[in-house]
Amino acid sequence: RYSVIAHEFFHIYQLSLKDMLQSGYEFGIKWLIEGAAASFESLYIQQFYNNNYFLEAQTNVNNIVHSNPSELESYDSYEKDENYSSSVFLTLVLAKELIKSGYSEEAAFRFIYKQFMLQKPTNQTWKTHFESVFNFTVDNFYDSVKTYPIDINSVLPSQNLKLEDIF
Repeated sequence: RYSVIAHEFFHIYQLSLKDMLQSGYEFGIKWLIEGAAASFESLYIQQFYNNNYFLEAQTNVNNIVHSNPSELESYDSYEKDENYSSSVFLTLVLAKELIKSGYSEEAAFRFIYKQFMLQKPTNQTWKTHFESVFNFTVDNFYDSVKTYPIDINSVLPSQNLKLEDIF
């Protein structure tokens, strides 16, 4: 029940990286915002409470991740994203794809949690920033998601992944 503190703290971190509070700044790609925060929350619980919150709270991944993952860009998709499970799934697939590209697991999460947000993406520019940071297009990423079984177990991070190694 205290995990929400880690989740909300991560949102404060995100805000600090991309100056979301400045007037006119608009970035609301849900799976990148909530998927990152919820996966951070799960990593925090895993590390400090030795409990796999991914398996406890993130298993209800919706088929939309295969059929139309772009729908998870909007907060209107909340009915298809119970406890942000589908957003977490996309975040973990992104980490796996970065690892396939040659990055360490720590670096993959660093790119997702920090480097992307440092680009100060907006709703209009996020796809360009996504490609420049991750070296593949959003469309190519969404195609790669379809190659993963819709099962959180297929994308779980290592049990020994430590937050201090990411940051």
